[in-house]
Amino acid sequence: MKIVINYREQLTQVELLGSGDLTGEKLFVIGNEFGATHLVTAYDACSAWEEWLDEQPTIPDDEVREAYGFDTQEAMGKAREDDNPIELIEGYEYQANCTGTGIVNVDHYTWISEATIESLNLK
Repeated sequence: MKIVINYREQLTQVELLGSGDLTGEKLFVIGNEFGATHLVTAYDACSAWEEWLDEQPTIPDDEVREAYGFDTQEAMGKAREDDNPIELIEGYEYQANCTGTGIVNVDHYTWISEATIESLNLK
């Protein structure tokens, strides 16, 4: 559902995520270098971030090797044979609900900020 908020003196239409209960949980605004994109209702910032991640598109199968920092599929396969865990490189995160590949490419300019009904001019 889309909702209009007044974030930092700018009216912005954002996607509402979470329970949608604007009075029962904390509010978190998530955005990027272009401004606010989502309003999330959640218990805390970590829960809000996970809710947002779960709604983001995952990377396609052919980009998974890049998310782990490998140039080729063969190099990634060899690293997996060594029984050492391989980590995602900076800019990628796992989804909690694991749709598709379960990996999201998170822009370096993505941010999260706690807000209130009053600060967003919500009634």
